[in-house]
Amino acid sequence: MDHAIKRCTRCNVDKALTEFGTQWNKARGKRFVFARCKICRTAVEVARRMEKRDVINAAKKIAYAADPVHHRRWALANPERQRASVRSSWLKIQYGMTVDDYEARLKAQGGRCAICRSTVPGGLGKNRFFCVDHDHQTNEVRGLLCHSCNKGIGHLGDDPDRVYAAAVYLRDRRAALLGAA
Repeated sequence: MDHAIKRCTRCNVDKALTEFGTQWNKARGKRFVFARCKICRTAVEVARRMEKRDVINAAKKIAYAADPVHHRRWALANPERQRASVRSSWLKIQYGMTVDDYEARLKAQGGRCAICRSTVPGGLGKNRFFCVDHDHQTNEVRGLLCHSCNKGIGHLGDDPDRVYAAAVYLRDRRAALLGAA
């Protein structure tokens, strides 16, 4: 398997792309990879925070003193809007998709899991939506899955060969049990 390599602009070491963070660029409508590796970005950020910690802490104290429970109070007063806002931000940050993109994909799948065709996402509480299945190397969205199917392929490492081997194993064992009865 071919892995992309990138040179960190701070430590000048060639590293795999997985060693670099990514961020969604609204203007370009796509993700970009940071110029510095995760280790160097962390080191720079820690140094910056240490250098400016007095200014940052003073600003936080002023904001908190002005209204210490503002955000929490708003979230409690507007639970549906809060959940929608968090969900919208999560979809955009994690997968580069809007709620409309999600709904369109779900409609294209007939409102069902792309694997087992269940109409029930299977989650409780905050997990009442279908999972966004994506390739962990390219971050490309593959489809929407119920929680059981998403966990199943996740535990099998998103490896098609392992998923196929598991299916063959289950079919063989079922046939052996039915043949023995």
